[in-house]
Amino acid sequence: MYNKLYVILLGITTLGMISCNQSSIAPQKTEALLSDDTIAISNVNKQSYDLQVKFSNNISFSKAIEANQKIPLLSLLKANKEVYNDIALLLAQGNGDITMNLKLDGILDTTITYHLDIKDASQYSTKVLAGDCANLSGNFDAANVEGNIIKWLFRKNIKNVGDETINNMRLFLQELNRTSYKEYVTRDVIPVMTSFKGINYKISSDLVADNYYLFACKTEKEIVDFVEEMVSVKFDGATHALSQQMPCYRGASSSGILCIFLIGINKDWEYRTVPVGLVCIDNKKPISSSYRPGEIEPDKVSDIVLEKNKTKIKMPNRVPTITGYAFLETREWGGNGISANVNFSVTFGGDIKSLSIERSGNLAKWVGKDTFVLDLQGKSSPYIFTYELHLEDGDNYVPVTITDLRGNKTEYKFNVACTMTRNNSQDINIDNNVNVNVW
Repeated sequence: MYNKLYVILLGITTLGMISCNQSSIAPQKTEALLSDDTIAISNVNKQSYDLQVKFSNNISFSKAIEANQKIPLLSLLKANKEVYNDIALLLAQGNGDITMNLKLDGILDTTITYHLDIKDASQYSTKVLAGDCANLSGNFDAANVEGNIIKWLFRKNIKNVGDETINNMRLFLQELNRTSYKEYVTRDVIPVMTSFKGINYKISSDLVADNYYLFACKTEKEIVDFVEEMVSVKFDGATHALSQQMPCYRGASSSGILCIFLIGINKDWEYRTVPVGLVCIDNKKPISSSYRPGEIEPDKVSDIVLEKNKTKIKMPNRVPTITGYAFLETREWGGNGISANVNFSVTFGGDIKSLSIERSGNLAKWVGKDTFVLDLQGKSSPYIFTYELHLEDGDNYVPVTITDLRGNKTEYKFNVACTMTRNNSQDINIDNNVNVNVW
């Protein structure tokens, strides 16, 4: 705090209360205590007050504060997110000083100078030089917020204030938005892959350790388990210099959006972690027609939080879709013993790429073996199509394969029921240009 303020301002309010016997109660005294970093309003008969807060000549709002509680003055700066840019500009121009007027009708009306220091938010500097991922950076790094600050200044018709002021605005905005976590974001598109097989990364970082690993995961427990395993195998597979390319490890069953962490483990088993980038592992097979579309849950995506070192990786608004489904339908068919043009309807969504039907065995009798591949890219769901099959009386199980964009496949048998229509005529009527003399 810039100024050490110890100001007691007293306001007297008279609370007249008449009891059943018309006796009066003594008036209650309201006190406002303003110290170097807090304000407190005391009154045993009142729970809260609306404090009028004003910065400069154009920033003012009302803040409800509890009575008989010490309220940090910093919380008043943080009370209204809509004016954070205005407050950050005043702080930047005043080298951390800002004039604050506090008013409570009949009790308090004072102006103070408040000083906000920029805390050292040290973070390891890490950059991906080779290897596919969506790079992560601090939420208030210059690349993420500087452009928005300049646009705001332009809209406010505030002329170029200089790079130093813009950078200090960024740092004060970081202070105003500060939580207990170091927050990371990405501006890149998250790449989708089926595994890390054949992929190596090259990382630059100021993290110094005896042994380095890249590990992709979603939870802190996965990191702890991985470090435990690497310590137990005496750092097998570790990289000892960041100038070398590195593989990336992950849990065998992990999928979805993962954060790649650079993990540095020293010989004494102490370790530190640094977020590097986001990837999406798609090893999910498409959902087949044993599910209805309404039963399919969307991919669950949430921020990745490490409590030990207070790190939060925030998910972008748009994330890859790796869940796909295709629901095939038809009706019961009649047949003439030769073939039928079967009408199908496929309802699909997510990352489905194609659907294929295999015509083999009895299904190919008279009409020949074949595999029908339907490319669903660019088509609207539901999509109706026709395919010729030989159907026999009763159940006919058709081999179906659905494939997603990353090549994950689901194979199953789809039943086409058929009721045969018998022809008592001596003549055989053959449709669909079938030559019964070809064997």
